Amino acid sequence: MLELLIETDQQLFLAMNGMHGVVSDFFWFQFSKHIIWLPLYVWLIYLMWNEYKVQIWKAILTISLLILVSDQTCNLAKNGFQRLRPCHDPVLGPKTHLVNNHCGGTYGFFSGHAANSFALFAFITSLFRKRHRRIEKVMLLYALFVSLSRVFLGVHYPLDILTGALCGSLYGILFGQLFLQYLLTPVKTET
Repeated sequence: MLELLIETDQQLFLAMNGMHGVVSDFFWFQFSKHIIWLPLYVWLIYLMWNEYKVQIWKAILTISLLILVSDQTCNLAKNGFQRLRPCHDPVLGPKTHLVNNHCGGTYGFFSGHAANSFALFAFITSLFRKRHRRIEKVMLLYALFVSLSRVFLGVHYPLDILTGALCGSLYGILFGQLFLQYLLTPVKTET
């Protein structure tokens, strides 16, 4: 069963990674970089400031801890499972299309980009879903673009992405609930 899963994952990787060209390579490379998402991050800080005012530092600190935990979990998993990235695999490496000759570290299970972007998606969505209807769609697109870029760039298998997305989402939901229930101090309104 595990062999079938790995083989299917490799075939899906080759199919997705094989859809490349000058435009798509540029597109996916840009979506993998953090700088392109700067306007989104500024908008999120603006939303948090409007919502939490002087307590914004609690939200930013919580996000920082969330990303740290998510990222370190990925590093532990990579060193624990030691699944080679497709670009380092002796069989798939020659078949892998790399953009800008960047492969990354030796191991890739599971994707830190996917885990961190889905952690942020789940956290932000849990904070603003009721007041900002579009936020869930915007954050989901963000997480999907960041995550899928890793397959198209040749550095992660789809299963790396799926596992990272699940792990990150769980952390994001957990940290969102902790923030809302235990860290956020109710604002007193004067009558």
